[in-house]
Amino acid sequence: NTSAGLITAANIGQTTITAASPVDGSKTDTITVNVVADFTVTATAPTTKNLLAGSSVTMEVTTTAGSSATYQWYKGNAAISNATAAAYTISTAATSDSGNYTCKVTDNGITKSSDTFTVNVRAPYTVTITGGNSVTVGSSINLTATVYANSIDSNTGNFNSAVAAAGTVGWSSAATKT
Repeated sequence: NTSAGLITAANIGQTTITAASPVDGSKTDTITVNVVADFTVTATAPTTKNLLAGSSVTMEVTTTAGSSATYQWYKGNAAISNATAAAYTISTAATSDSGNYTCKVTDNGITKSSDTFTVNVRAPYTVTITGGNSVTVGSSINLTATVYANSIDSNTGNFNSAVAAAGTVGWSSAATKT
């Protein structure tokens, strides 16, 4: 025979709860419950970070957890080695650093996650080539290459891209079918 009940903790600390058999009270079981304070984890704004490769970026959280709290930063679901403080800095960002980051804070056995930081890293220059991608042996094709200079708008933090150079080149296939 099983019975259940709800016990609401009123104070922080350890509480011992003992349950006894309702038949004669001779069979008992005891559990000690550690009652801990709830806490919050807040991501500092802005949580979307746009930057150019080679720049640095810092993400930071604040928490109401106690001084014994521990921190662990993640990129996606993977823990970042040695990223165990309230702030995480990427000193020289590369495009491979683009992604979603979170910080998990643990205090007294309870773990809470921050909101997600989204980091977008672009190269200072990008190149696109347009035109056909198929050509028959002995024929030619025109390809257009465009170089874009990327920058960050200082007011909005958004990416700006402007054409830095463009040109069309004719290319012909001199190869023969073998």
